[in-house]
Amino acid sequence: MSSLNDIGLTDAEILIVESSMIQALKLQTSLEQYDYRVTVAGNGMEALKYLKEHNPCIVISDIDMPKMDGLTLCRKIRSLSQDNYTYIIIITAKGNKEDLVEVFNNGADDYVPKPFDLEELKSRIDTGGRIINLEEKHKKLQNLLIESRNKVKIVFDTLHEEIVALDDQFQIVSANKAFVDGAATTFKNAIGLQYFTYVSDKKLFHSIKTIKKLLDKVFDTGLPQFFLDKSADNNGDDKYKQITLLPIKDGTGKVFQVVFVSKDITEDKKKTEKISTLNKQLIEKASQIKEKTKNLNKP
Repeated sequence: MSSLNDIGLTDAEILIVESSMIQALKLQTSLEQYDYRVTVAGNGMEALKYLKEHNPCIVISDIDMPKMDGLTLCRKIRSLSQDNYTYIIIITAKGNKEDLVEVFNNGADDYVPKPFDLEELKSRIDTGGRIINLEEKHKKLQNLLIESRNKVKIVFDTLHEEIVALDDQFQIVSANKAFVDGAATTFKNAIGLQYFTYVSDKKLFHSIKTIKKLLDKVFDTGLPQFFLDKSADNNGDDKYKQITLLPIKDGTGKVFQVVFVSKDITEDKKKTEKISTLNKQLIEKASQIKEKTKNLNKP
């Protein structure tokens, strides 16, 4: 025996849509022998109402039904806003190419010709189940990636450094809060912005040509690059920024983006220079004291 539970679809449900209740119940009984959980709807309208309130993963529908035929039901299902995909199998006596193309064009995933073989239908149900299972795994992985991205974004947004990810055309594909606030823009408007057009207009760096060359080097070699940029603020005072360029590689090892990290170290630089100046003064004082002591000790 086999069921949708065996391929990871716990509590999965099949909805049979058939105008003949005798045929529907007969098919339901046959499928339940394979441990499938099966529900029956008497027509397309009844099925559509059930679909809006429940979440069967597979719908098996006859193509010829009163009130709403199987192809109309397909189109209606595809127009619903659903969290999970519904796999649709149409049962049809039509077998020519044009009719089957119409079945798929209306949103069906598969078909079974009449009169159908139960084992064939079971195989097609299991195929649909495997496809749905793959989609569920993809959605879980996607949600994990989104969750991980959001966690990383929270960390990046707490940093004072301006961080942007650039593609090989130097367009911004991602940015943190520090950059967005500094650019006086929004995350939405920042995406797609030509980074060097922006920094040139704002006169944020002095050595833009050098930085561009280093970016090209990261894309070419896949190695990180570092650079200290010195510029002047509006008052003419020196301003220092530590530039870090980090490669982002795809599965083949090719660099497809570079993370551009800009950290203002002006205050650190001033403190370092001040300490250096004080050290020189202390050395000079010590030298003067030593010379005076030497002179005092002369006979």
